[in-house]
Amino acid sequence: MAYQKNLNLIGPQLRKLRYARQWSQARLSMKLRSMGWHITRDILAQMETTAHRITDCDLIFLAKALEVNVIYFFPPAFTPETVRAKIHSRRLKPILANNFTPLRRLNAE
Repeated sequence: MAYQKNLNLIGPQLRKLRYARQWSQARLSMKLRSMGWHITRDILAQMETTAHRITDCDLIFLAKALEVNVIYFFPPAFTPETVRAKIHSRRLKPILANNFTPLRRLNAE
């Protein structure tokens, strides 16, 4: 088996957030498609195993679909307050403002 690079940092947390909702990869990919993102279950599986890059736009779609703040995809050292202070994009602020109601952070297990 060839060496596989880790192409994203949020795949394991994406899986935890999906599991917390008891959603299958197929259900999440269907939800994302209903939002206008043409993604397959296979690509979602690759994201979860860190075998596929995740862009900032991908992250926003994922957060909206899972109804969480984007901060919950990152390691616990990141907090909503530290991320909010670093957002300077006029296009992202309205989107994140509507999705900035933090849910409890899942325990890293």
